[in-house]
Amino acid sequence: MIYHELKKISDLETTKDVGVLTLYLQVCPEKSFSENIEIIDRILSASPSRGISLQYQTLKGVRYFLLKDNDTAKSIIDTAVAKFKAEGLDNTSFYELGMLAQSLYVLGKITDNKSYVAESQIHLKKMLE
Repeated sequence: MIYHELKKISDLETTKDVGVLTLYLQVCPEKSFSENIEIIDRILSASPSRGISLQYQTLKGVRYFLLKDNDTAKSIIDTAVAKFKAEGLDNTSFYELGMLAQSLYVLGKITDNKSYVAESQIHLKKMLE
């Protein structure tokens, strides 16, 4: 039913509207792994936002992790975090800082690397300042 309501808003197969795609991803969990990845990739290609890119790259990595493809999961999230950091942290928004902390935490848990978790906590503390 929700799918049909969303179809009234936009053509879900071709839309590049990040809001519609995000909603579609959230309310249609019965989609297959490959369909979810395709929607995530469409969100990534349609959004210029650093925070959204980091959020959805991390989500993509988590999807691979849930399939027990830890190497791909780590690579996706690690690359996303490295790219985000390389672009600089000086003008990072509150939302972006939260996404960085979340991504580092997930990366730390996936890799069992406490330094990522510790770095995540540092960014969370910055958010409280």
